[in-house]
Amino acid sequence: MRDAKLKPDDLDEIILVGGAVRMPMISRMVTRMFGRLPLRHLHPDHAIALGTAIAGGLKARDESLEEVVMTDVCPYTLGTQVSRKNAEGEHVAGFFHPIIPRNSVVPVSREDHFYAMSETQDAVSIDVFQGESPMVANNIKLGEVRVPLSPRKSDGDACVKVRFTYDVDGLLHVEAIEESSGKRHELVLLQGQMQMDDAQIAERIAALASLKIHPREEQQNLALVARMERLYEERLDLRSRLQDCLAGFRNSIDSQDRQRVEEHRSRLERILGELELQR
Repeated sequence: MRDAKLKPDDLDEIILVGGAVRMPMISRMVTRMFGRLPLRHLHPDHAIALGTAIAGGLKARDESLEEVVMTDVCPYTLGTQVSRKNAEGEHVAGFFHPIIPRNSVVPVSREDHFYAMSETQDAVSIDVFQGESPMVANNIKLGEVRVPLSPRKSDGDACVKVRFTYDVDGLLHVEAIEESSGKRHELVLLQGQMQMDDAQIAERIAALASLKIHPREEQQNLALVARMERLYEERLDLRSRLQDCLAGFRNSIDSQDRQRVEEHRSRLERILGELELQR
């Protein structure tokens, strides 16, 4: 509820589903937490069955569910391990660096850049973790990708671009690219007992290709930025406001949250339309 920015008073009703809610202590705990009784006329197992049927129908694109919209989210934060410098300037390993935050609407794809700690370092290990702790020791390790580094002149030359792509069925595709050489290293992780052959995995990864474009490279975002910059050149009286709009939009783009970018872009298009009519 905190992630969704909701308060108890924002909820219309409280429904308990699943076999565990038959325990009296669950009902008492929920009543204390929300200050009211949960609904009691719904069968907890029947509610689960209905939800499963709807989810299956949506996945099968059943015509009877054309008007139903249901989004899935990433249940845990996905990220990697990084080192940080302490007060003495020494590198301390074991810190968790999130790449895909929990509750991100899936399918989702995010990228980040990582650098070698020293000039003598000949490889970077991208450890894949899930969890919510700031330290990787308290999270769950899912796998790792080792990226050999090419000879270089300084630490800053050893840059590895890492992209996590997560789909609705729990497939996590990790890509690590050494930017100086362009060499790509990949890792595919499947959720639970899900079984897929190489052809199915390749097909699923290909279907996610459209997500692997950074929002800053999408044509509609480039066009909006160009539109704001053109108006900035033309209108001296609007420059301060346009700078604020441009800075805010670039912050949204850097977040790589597509829903946030789309909402911000729609709002800016409306504002720019109004400003252009004032000429």
